[in-house]
Amino acid sequence: MDKNIQYNTLDVGNHIIGLDCLKVLAIFAVVWVHGSDMNKLAKSLRTYCVFAVPCFVIMSAFLMQLSYSKKTDRGYLDLLYSRFKRLVPAYLVWSVLYLIFRFIKRKFVSDLPIDFDLIVIIFCGGASYQLWFVPVLLVLTSIFTPLIIFTTKRDNGNSLIASLFVLVVFMLWADMKSRAFLHFSGGYAIFDPINGLSGYFILGIGLWLLFRKCSIYTRNKFAIMSVGISFLLLALILPSFRIEFSRNLFILFYSLLLFVSFFLIFLYIKWPFLGFITKFLAPCSFGIFLCHGIFVEGFQIFINIAGIDNTTFVTSIGVILASYLCSAVLCIALRIYKVTRWLVV
Repeated sequence: MDKNIQYNTLDVGNHIIGLDCLKVLAIFAVVWVHGSDMNKLAKSLRTYCVFAVPCFVIMSAFLMQLSYSKKTDRGYLDLLYSRFKRLVPAYLVWSVLYLIFRFIKRKFVSDLPIDFDLIVIIFCGGASYQLWFVPVLLVLTSIFTPLIIFTTKRDNGNSLIASLFVLVVFMLWADMKSRAFLHFSGGYAIFDPINGLSGYFILGIGLWLLFRKCSIYTRNKFAIMSVGISFLLLALILPSFRIEFSRNLFILFYSLLLFVSFFLIFLYIKWPFLGFITKFLAPCSFGIFLCHGIFVEGFQIFINIAGIDNTTFVTSIGVILASYLCSAVLCIALRIYKVTRWLVV
């Protein structure tokens, strides 16, 4: 097959529409997880949100390899530098902002102590509960960038794709086995997700190889849509059978089904709102990930001060929606100006 793949069938304006939609859904799932801790029903729905972090890792590897395939003259250090340059400044600034928020919250609202361990804050995302993902992603990128370079420059046949998927299954199995004796307490528990998410990064590379190999079939719209819709339906009913699977296998199948279904379904759909998602929401998805914690905790504090019952489902939904919308508006505003755009990656 011709290696010079025509990506215009897969993206519009340098965006893969399906993955843009999945980013928006995934970040909403993250906000749901962090904003639903006060209500039992809202917490029970977290089962449908477990795809978020694995899908972010899969998309990161997939899109990184897609980007590299268009410009293969870059080396390991160049790729690594571009990723660190993009993520680290925003990560450090938001860490400082979260620390300021924590001190203000402690002074006026709560007497809870602040764990001011600089190593945990800088290298493990200790300033807020979601920031651990950034150093984990940087470590995974450092480890697997040579694999991205190797698989892009070589002729990738079925054997390489099969080997990558076998390796993914093995690493996820190894993660299940290792948790019994490989555990780090406190802020240093960051090593656990590095171990657990490695398989998803490799899966993203394998999926890129698979889609590249199968791109010749993308003209069959009916078949593509049928497979995508079927996978989406399977993903929607899978949580009902989650007790039949180990947690790792459930998350793996659930995340994989959602990734493939969104990728395929939106290859040919052209709804008016997709332009808004691609132009505004999707580019801000990581920024929303970075900043939403301030809004979630801020609205929860406001509800407490106002004397509103914060344990009801309605208030939990209100906190989630308000936090998501405020984070999105902030990030869209920051992206307008070049001087602040880097804050939302």
